[in-house]
Amino acid sequence: MSRATISESPSGPDTRELQAIYSRRFQSNLEYRRRVWRVLVKQVFQPYVPQSGTVLDLGCGYGEFINTVVAATKYGMDLNPASAQHVGPAV
Repeated sequence: MSRATISESPSGPDTRELQAIYSRRFQSNLEYRRRVWRVLVKQVFQPYVPQSGTVLDLGCGYGEFINTVVAATKYGMDLNPASAQHVGPAV
C-alpha cells in the first residue's frame, strides 16, 4: 500500500497536490458514497441531531454527511479547498 505525501510550505499543504489526491481517492465513486451517507444519516445519525441544532463536520470531504443531515446551522471544514464546491448552499 502506498502512502501519499503532501508538500508543506510555510502557509500549509500544497493545495493543488491536495486536490489531486482527493480527486484520485474520492471522485470515482462519489454517487455511491452519497447514497450510503443518505442511509447512514437517516437511520443512525439524524436521531441525535435536533433540527434546530448546529452541526460542524470536520474533514467534510465532498460533503456527503453535512449535505444530508438536517440542522438549522451547518458548517463543513476541510483542508481541501475544493470541498467548498461540493457542499450545499445551506452549509
